[in-house]
Amino acid sequence: MDLQLRDKVVFVAGASRGIGYGIARTFLAEGAKVAITGRNAEALHSAARVLSAGCRHVCAVAGDMTATSDLTNALRRTEAVLRPIDIVVADVVDGGQVN
Repeated sequence: MDLQLRDKVVFVAGASRGIGYGIARTFLAEGAKVAITGRNAEALHSAARVLSAGCRHVCAVAGDMTATSDLTNALRRTEAVLRPIDIVVADVVDGGQVN
């Protein structure tokens, strides 16, 4: 399927595992450049290694995206590495707790 996402820059907050990871993988399969975030740096970088196999369009930034300073840093890093963001997906929950 071609969703016309080639070279679009996508920021996926909360993509080191689960639904966010699947979303990032789908955007990459469509040719997008993807920034992923997660609170656990080790899990995030492991996910980035798998996602970036065969492509160079993955940027990983560790941090808590419910914290303003971490979010600002991640957005700035994404734009510095990939270019301005076209699409944002927020797959995070405040405090990491799902009710």
